[in-house]
Amino acid sequence: MAAVSGEIATNPKLRRAWHRGLVGMLTGCLRTIVSRAAGRGELPAGSDIELLSQLPLSLPQNRRLEHEQNPGDAVVERIVAQFYTPARPPERQAHRVTAGRRLGGDT
Repeated sequence: MAAVSGEIATNPKLRRAWHRGLVGMLTGCLRTIVSRAAGRGELPAGSDIELLSQLPLSLPQNRRLEHEQNPGDAVVERIVAQFYTPARPPERQAHRVTAGRRLGGDT
């Protein structure tokens, strides 16, 4: 992967082909997944779909360059936990039980 990354960095034609091909397809698929998650309310309102779609490709690439090794599973898990874990839906008052009784109900 390091050799491919180096060649992509120095060869403009290969870089364009790479972005039109594999990276473009992956980013498009991720954009669809993130858009659907946002539509279901699993991401905070106002989430930047474009940036979230690029993170799974960009962060590992950056770590690879910075640490001169492929990121392990722990890094991938951190990315998912930080950016892609669904937001907890707000509690519905009518269903919350407090001290043995239902809110808004009889004692």
